[in-house]
Amino acid sequence: MEWAKRSYWEGLMRGRGELPKARSILIMDNLHAQTTDDFKEDLAKHCNTLAWYGPSECTDEVQPVDAGAGPFLMVEVGRQMDIWLEQSDNLKRWETASLTASDRPVLITRWMGAAMARLNSQQAYRCRLFGKCGMAMTVDGSGDDRITLEDLDKPYTFANNEDSSDDEQGSENGNDEPEGRAEEGDGGPETLMEGVDSSEEDDGG
Repeated sequence: MEWAKRSYWEGLMRGRGELPKARSILIMDNLHAQTTDDFKEDLAKHCNTLAWYGPSECTDEVQPVDAGAGPFLMVEVGRQMDIWLEQSDNLKRWETASLTASDRPVLITRWMGAAMARLNSQQAYRCRLFGKCGMAMTVDGSGDDRITLEDLDKPYTFANNEDSSDDEQGSENGNDEPEGRAEEGDGGPETLMEGVDSSEEDDGG
């Protein structure tokens, strides 16, 4: 809960003098610490936020980090490492283990920071990752065609209005299961990560 009270709460408060009056929704995986009643109550009380959970055992299919953000960061960290190794005698220092025990963690932290800065600068790319995973669904269903979950051989179908009340209860409790799949259409997963440079054209500033 400390993360929610600090990082998440600070994000909600950024540029404001008080929490937004409209309740927020925080979509999470089913990590036990995030599904307890105490956590959900604290999130509602301190952050005016509803805790919502993705289907169990489906994190790799419905999380933006697995849809492209994670691979993007790994490739970019590797690129930052290559840049560093090409400077001065860094390659020799790396291969001869002349770096101190504290040098490597500091370097990796710097590379990761640079990678995160690059990912954060690509707003359109990040928004598309959320749309791809269904994290930006609209009430009227517009934009559902942008949802292309990973590793599905057929398009994903969505609950109709008659089913929505049952699904809502399951999702809030973190116990819902994925719906069935459509029987027709190619619906192959959208490729968002073909290399670090592939997303630069989507830079939203």
